[in-house]
Amino acid sequence: MASPARVLFANLGAEEGDQAPSSTPPAHLRQLGDAWARALDVADVLELTTSGLVAWLNTPRASAEAARLRLPLWGAEPAVVDIVHDKGFCARAALRLGLLEPPLVGAVHVVDVHECTQDRLLELALALKPRAPEGAIAKPRRGTSGRGRLDLRRGVTERAAARLRRQGGAIVEPWLSRVADYSSQWWIGADGSVRFVGATTATQSFAGVWLGARMRIDDDGLPSIEGVHGRDVVDKGQLIVREAARAGYVGPCGVDVFTWRDVDGAVWTHVCELNARMTGGLVAVLLARAEVLARRAKPGDVVRYADGAIVAPPANH
Repeated sequence: MASPARVLFANLGAEEGDQAPSSTPPAHLRQLGDAWARALDVADVLELTTSGLVAWLNTPRASAEAARLRLPLWGAEPAVVDIVHDKGFCARAALRLGLLEPPLVGAVHVVDVHECTQDRLLELALALKPRAPEGAIAKPRRGTSGRGRLDLRRGVTERAAARLRRQGGAIVEPWLSRVADYSSQWWIGADGSVRFVGATTATQSFAGVWLGARMRIDDDGLPSIEGVHGRDVVDKGQLIVREAARAGYVGPCGVDVFTWRDVDGAVWTHVCELNARMTGGLVAVLLARAEVLARRAKPGDVVRYADGAIVAPPANH
């Protein structure tokens, strides 16, 4: 039997509300959405097959649209996505697996909806004060691009606490002095198999909006991270992704990690979230792999993703 046609459901940003694809998305999302379609073609070439209704994030609305079109929803069921896409899933898995490095052990708190009150958030901020010289933040457990986080040094209003409750609760942790942002990109098969697709050094705005990526093509033709933290980023990412696979997640995902510097100048890595969906980093990785397949990039080259396209080395390099 032939595979069903692929229909895209570009609901970028659906973490903040289960919306249908916007007819007038912001420019950076429009570019990313166009690049996503090209990246899925590369995925098919790499035998990471996509068919049926393919959503950016599998939500109940995406599932309903698949049913309306009489197409299978590709990837994980929305109920599974809701569990593993929650930032609390990653934070608890990192703690359970021993991935939190010493300065953060006991300093990262997963706040459930029922306890996400003004008083509780202020209590946690006060408790963290001796370990958080730059203050503490509260991040929504379901959100995107850094939106909705609170600087707890400025206090918390009940209105802000209510907004966090609507987004599934919060992660409260010290404000860390970031050095660099990285992501590892993965594909989980229907049989639970985990496949590494590539890794990137991410470019982000101060507010946390993803802007692009930088990748070095390694000896195996895979986009990878330059520098001493590359192996750590991938190893920690794989452990988190295997937890998602055990929870029943299927499809594309990415694990975000950043390095940060403590007051003594030591640099640490922090696993901050699992994105249980397509990601900008995965789009970048797949398009970079297309450059390798087309022999426009080779091992040792550095390529960049920006504005919806890969910037490869000059043709005469």
